[in-house]
Amino acid sequence: VEINKVVKKGFRVLITTLTKKLAERLTDYYSEMGVNIRYMHSDIDTMERIEIIRGLRLKEFDVLVGINLLREGLDIPEVALVAILDADKEGFLRNETSLIQTIGRAARNGSNIKNRQPLGKLYIASDRKIDLSPELYGIARDELNIKSFELLRDASQFVNYKLKPQLKTLGPKYGALLGGIRQFLDTCDAKAVVDTVRSGKNYDFEVNGKPVSLSLDDLLISSEPAEGYVSESTDGLTVVLDAHVSEELLMEGTVREIVSRVQNMRKEAGFNVTDRIVLGYTAEGVSEKAFKSLGKDIAGDVLAEKLVNEIFDGYKKDFDINGDKVTLVVKKV
Repeated sequence: VEINKVVKKGFRVLITTLTKKLAERLTDYYSEMGVNIRYMHSDIDTMERIEIIRGLRLKEFDVLVGINLLREGLDIPEVALVAILDADKEGFLRNETSLIQTIGRAARNGSNIKNRQPLGKLYIASDRKIDLSPELYGIARDELNIKSFELLRDASQFVNYKLKPQLKTLGPKYGALLGGIRQFLDTCDAKAVVDTVRSGKNYDFEVNGKPVSLSLDDLLISSEPAEGYVSESTDGLTVVLDAHVSEELLMEGTVREIVSRVQNMRKEAGFNVTDRIVLGYTAEGVSEKAFKSLGKDIAGDVLAEKLVNEIFDGYKKDFDINGDKVTLVVKKV
């Protein structure tokens, strides 16, 4: 009712929620009710997201459903109604689940790996107790496209530390030894030093046979994720994303990319959601392997009654899928 009132006045509506599945289900539900609606989430490519927002402003459709749209800074003057679903008791998506989801997405973005590419594991470190709830598993699997996750006491094993001497404290104490201290810090087991001083103890060693004792105040500590990992932190939570992509994961991600391209082609060609199609292709590299080994899965996802390794008359497009040249063509059965 509220949506119809706003739309009749010429304005637009934003619906923001926590999960991709709910965004898609809401879109299907309101579409069946005659509402002109689209959804937008992390599986949508950047250029398509821009076109979706442009379409909303130009009134090509009236309602946009997405995930944490306000947190992303989406501010559209034509919008007169914002509906926030799944808000927590504080009213704005700040429970642990939503925090893990938000910083998990930030870690994925930092990895420069497409959201459709599945990854193996997400590690969560926190100074608070976290419940391994079904909701968290669902977010890891569906929203962040992660196969599994693990709780850690801390995330230091995935961090590389760099240490420098704090001259203000070490200069007066060890002046002549500063060069040796700096050399030691460049080559030592930095994690062992950091673990010791952060536990409240001093780290002891010798330089030219003379004892040196370092406290936390004596060090300038910087850190970066270990190779193959990406981390993000906020509000006492740290997530570490294992960015290693196995051959199996790469194949699965490639299938998702192909399916996404075909689904967009179906829309562009004006096919109905239930229309059966014939799908033709030429491909190279991993994309070719995906068609050959997982062709049945691709066909099933896009309602293709027939999948052929050839190009025929129909709606055709060329793509670059993870560096592979791929040509796709679709036509209704």
